[in-house]
Amino acid sequence: MLVEKYRDRGIGFDGAPTIDRSAETVPYKLVTVNARGKNAANEILSMAPARSAKDFLEIGCREGQVAGFLAAKGLSVTGIDLNGEWFNPRYVEYGANLVVGDAYKIPFHDENFDFVYSFNTFEHITDLDSILSEVYRVLHPGWYLYVQFGPLYSSPWGLHAAYAVPVPYCQFLIERETLDDYVEEIGQYPIRYNYLNGWSLNQYRKLWIRFGMQFKRVKYREWSILKSLDLVRKYPKCFRGRVDHIDD
Repeated sequence: MLVEKYRDRGIGFDGAPTIDRSAETVPYKLVTVNARGKNAANEILSMAPARSAKDFLEIGCREGQVAGFLAAKGLSVTGIDLNGEWFNPRYVEYGANLVVGDAYKIPFHDENFDFVYSFNTFEHITDLDSILSEVYRVLHPGWYLYVQFGPLYSSPWGLHAAYAVPVPYCQFLIERETLDDYVEEIGQYPIRYNYLNGWSLNQYRKLWIRFGMQFKRVKYREWSILKSLDLVRKYPKCFRGRVDHIDD
């Protein structure tokens, strides 16, 4: 079975060695929540626009780690997420304002923030047009939106299931029923298929074009993961007709 082959080879996310997956609590990043928060906060603070901004908003803040580390720098930071059960009191103590809220209807007045950002959220949201419209509404004119997200659904780890299934492209290679049985057998939590929007790279490109009048592009980058193309060559029938564009 393909799962067993990759498990035996010890291959995990981005080709890194696997760890004890029964003890792993972070789905597809083998680092702590704290470390991810610090890294993301430092990334934001490395941007000149962020260093001059006063009021920040995070879309999909999860535990609140990024907002927390920004707030610890003395900044005014608000994070919103649909599920307040994720909020970590530690980051509130750092000064972050964590709010249960729907990004489809951001609970703040127009032109309220200088800098809106989001990490690893846009691959989950289905109606991104509504989200960007709301972000545009709450941003002060001329200020900034920064988003970083992935992996996209059609990429090697796009199912966000590497915490249990160490097989690239498992969403195309293995039937869902088989995946579910395997995940249950090894005692991991179920794969949340509905948690992903399934968007292709081309759909995102068209989204940016649609909002080209509202947002002026300052910097743009796409990452490609090419390490697992051997599977595409070996099992072409599993991939045929799954995407509309070669870049996907």
